[in-house]
Amino acid sequence: MRSRQARSCRERAAAHARRERLEADVRRAAGAREALLSSVAHDVRAQLAAVTMVVSSIARDEALPEAHRRKLVFLQRAAKRIERLVDDLREVGQLEAGTLALERALEGASSIVDDVVGLIRPIAAERGVVVVASVSDLTVPCARDRIVKVLERLGSSAVGATPRGGTVRIRAEPRGGRAWFAVEDERLSAPMSDPSGAPGVADTARGVELAVAEAIVDAHGGTLRSERLGAGGLRFYFDVALDGSSHAAGQDAPATRASSAHPRCGRRDGW
Repeated sequence: MRSRQARSCRERAAAHARRERLEADVRRAAGAREALLSSVAHDVRAQLAAVTMVVSSIARDEALPEAHRRKLVFLQRAAKRIERLVDDLREVGQLEAGTLALERALEGASSIVDDVVGLIRPIAAERGVVVVASVSDLTVPCARDRIVKVLERLGSSAVGATPRGGTVRIRAEPRGGRAWFAVEDERLSAPMSDPSGAPGVADTARGVELAVAEAIVDAHGGTLRSERLGAGGLRFYFDVALDGSSHAAGQDAPATRASSAHPRCGRRDGW
C-alpha cells in the first residue's frame, strides 16, 4: 500500500516537473520570437522610411505626369500597408510573450465606435461603401486603443470585402452582463480583399490582422468569432465583461472561431 502511494507521489512529482519544463520552454520560445520580430520590424521600418521619403520627394515635382503620380500614390499606400503589417507582427509577438501591457480604464462604447467609424469611413467612401454605427449607452472596462484597433481592423476588412453600394455595420450593445461588439458586412464571398490594393500583401496582412485581433480579444477574456448572415455577409463579434472579469460568456449562435473564417489565416493553439 505504501509502495503504491510512494510511486503515485513520484509520478505526480515527475509530471509536475515535466509540465514546468514545458511551460518554461514555451516562455523562452515566445520571448525569442518576440525579440526576432522586434528586430525585423525595426529594420523593415527603416527601409520603408527611406522608400517613403524618396517617393514623397518625387511626388512634389509639379511637372510629374498624372499617370506617374497615380503610381506614386499606389506605392505610398503599399508602403503604409507593409508598415502596418510589420507593426502587427511585432504586436502578435508581444501579446504571445505576455510583454504587451494592456492599460484598462472605463471607456464609453459610443466613443470607441465613433473613433473606429472615423478611421474607416474615408476608405469606405472611396469604395462606395456606407458605414453605419449602432451603439447602446454603456461603459466598458478595456484597453481603449486595443479595442479600437480590433474593430478598425475588422471594419477595414469588411469594407474591402463589401461591394460598391453595400453597407458595413459596427455594433455595440449589452448582452448578458457583457459588452458585445460586432462588425457586419455584405460580402459576396469569403476572402477578404485589401482596400489599399497592394498586390502580394493582402492575404498575409489579413491573416496577421486577424491574429492580432484574436490575441487582443483573448487578453480581454473574450473570444473573437464569426458567423454567416442570412443570404450573404459575415459577422465578426466578441464580448468584454462589464465588471472587468475575464470569464467569457457562452455562445449560442452556430459560429466558428474567427481564424477559421479566413482561408489564409495562420492558426494558433491548434485551431
